[in-house]
Amino acid sequence: MRESGPHPRPIALTEPQRRHLAVLLDRIEAALSEVTRLAVAPPRDRVLMADLADLPPDLPALVSPEAERVRRAIRDIAERFHLERQAQSRRRRSQALVGTAIVQAEDARSRALHGYGPVGPALVQALDPLVEEIVHALVAVAVAIESDADPGLARAEPR
Repeated sequence: MRESGPHPRPIALTEPQRRHLAVLLDRIEAALSEVTRLAVAPPRDRVLMADLADLPPDLPALVSPEAERVRRAIRDIAERFHLERQAQSRRRRSQALVGTAIVQAEDARSRALHGYGPVGPALVQALDPLVEEIVHALVAVAVAIESDADPGLARAEPR
């Protein structure tokens, strides 16, 4: 990799080019950060997904210098092409995640299963109330995200 430092000739990018380049480089850095986190974090199983700790034990030592090399290159590119650091709102990210989860929960209702096979009344009665409880809880989380008050989750009705 080239050494950073003053560059002989500035290369101008358009604003859309700068934004696009910044987004791509940020995604690269985020991917490496996630790999680094996964290499050292204990498994985080979910109800329906086992998180296998199957990475090589020496991966953190191998990834760390390469990740730093990538970050250095990103810093050099950002400096040379005048890429601006963007702010990312945790609130907006959380809203997007929960909003997507609500749509996915609604798609888990029995009516959405017709395309995969027959759906009888027993399935409707067994599945839909449980999915409805998930939707109610997710709406309560969405309300809490919007709230500037104490982070206690208030019960909310689904939309």
